Amino acid sequence: MSHSEKSSKQILPTIDTDIIKKYNITEAECNTLSEFEVKQDKFQQWLTAQKLNSVETSALSCRTFEDVATFWSDMSKNTESDFNISHQSGWKLWTKKYQNFSEGASSFMQDLKPIFDIVTGMGVPYAGLAIGIINGLITFAGKKNTMENQISSAIEGIKDRLPGLKMYQAIYTGNHELETDLQKKILFAYLAFVDLSMDIIKYFIQPGYRRWGTALFKTGKFTIMTSNIYSSLTDIRLRCEELIGLRIDTLVRGMDVLKTHNEVLLARVDELQQDQTTAHVLEIQDVLDLASWTPEHHHKKLAEYKSRLLYEQHEELGIYQQMTRHEMEKLRGTDAFVDWARPSSSGVLILRGINNENLSESKIHNWLSPFALDIADSWLHKNNPSPNAVYIFDSADHASRSIFKAIPMVLFQLLWFQRPKLGSKSKGHYEALMAALHQYASLPLSQGDGNLKVQALGGLATQVVHIYEGEKQPVYIILDRVDQCSDHYELMNILVNRMMRESTSFIKILLVAATNWPTLEYLGFGPLAHVHEVTLRQDFLDYDDY
Repeated sequence: MSHSEKSSKQILPTIDTDIIKKYNITEAECNTLSEFEVKQDKFQQWLTAQKLNSVETSALSCRTFEDVATFWSDMSKNTESDFNISHQSGWKLWTKKYQNFSEGASSFMQDLKPIFDIVTGMGVPYAGLAIGIINGLITFAGKKNTMENQISSAIEGIKDRLPGLKMYQAIYTGNHELETDLQKKILFAYLAFVDLSMDIIKYFIQPGYRRWGTALFKTGKFTIMTSNIYSSLTDIRLRCEELIGLRIDTLVRGMDVLKTHNEVLLARVDELQQDQTTAHVLEIQDVLDLASWTPEHHHKKLAEYKSRLLYEQHEELGIYQQMTRHEMEKLRGTDAFVDWARPSSSGVLILRGINNENLSESKIHNWLSPFALDIADSWLHKNNPSPNAVYIFDSADHASRSIFKAIPMVLFQLLWFQRPKLGSKSKGHYEALMAALHQYASLPLSQGDGNLKVQALGGLATQVVHIYEGEKQPVYIILDRVDQCSDHYELMNILVNRMMRESTSFIKILLVAATNWPTLEYLGFGPLAHVHEVTLRQDFLDYDDY
């Protein structure tokens, strides 16, 4: 066998051919994988010939994330240990949330874990060795006094782009073509980062005069490698934006499947709950065309929406102002919110969020929406929450913009809290409610009769709040992105005139809107007691705000 044949055989990829076919790995990409395997093997051989101290040897010897956790746990047992003291000058720059370098390094490695999980699942060999290489990189790079600014910036930039991969791993793990392509992009981002890590380690281990020569004659090497990693991570995020659309489509189709199984679900509910109250609830649910609605499914949809908000927040983190916990507490402390939150009166709070002008074309959601979802989340963790209803006018779901979709959903959520009263005919509430319900359902949704349909919907809303007669707890309604609603005046008329003013209980309404939401004066409502409008602009953060 010739020398060239031997070399060719040595660089054949060791990845299973089924994996290559599944992820559509090209011949050029196979060569990249093969060259990476050879380089990683040679690097390991080179390391065995170096004189490393015990800490560096232990760091490079880690092969699993359990090994990594143990290593950094040992390093952080004493915050004044020799290791942490020796890294004091370097760790503050990129682990400023942590008490010492060891804690920050451990967190950094955990941010990398989703990448290794995906790569290992793809059958890429030597993942354990790569764990040791990157763990060793952090160990060397922690000494800021021996660390070039260019290398430091590269590690910081990569670190800042990693946490979002946890969400990608949790959401995009299917076999759709876009999802497998995303996993392949993550694979090659992994290869580029491990490749850079090996070069940086060799750079640090070299004697001082060799390092000086490397920096002098190859000044563009690290820049090019780092740029390739940034480009890989950008490709990952672009692919995820496409997958968000796919997820929304899947969710919509999932709703259709739920409707087809509705008869089976209703039959099971009928077997478990044969009482009169259940029968009335199911009747109302069916007339409102909400037969597939359940609290669990409602909470799941809110969680899906919140994950989209968090994804967008993460993309802007550190650059534009966000609804962080600190910002939420500041908003809760404003006079407008304090007045609205008083349990002894009804009120409307309109939060008008103005996204930063630099994001006007690319930003999908309103920067204040996480505040509304945080309030809704707080109710989920209470054993006996106040009656509440939450609705999202979702820009991704055109049907959600109609008040004939929004208001029935809100009203049914409020009725869900009063189910026991639906089994009782005391005070005639049930008969009046059902009369209003069937009056609303009997009117067609057509242009000529649209106003009559809106009036009937308002009458139904009034009967729903009458069910709360004598209740001491306030009733909360949260509507996010009301600017997306197709009927601004009709929506406010039902909320203010037919619900808040007609109720003997206290109704608390919180609305989140963008700049195109008209003022109350424009809508013809004029000044109202206990109605507040707050406008908050999303700022661009200066360096000092980071």
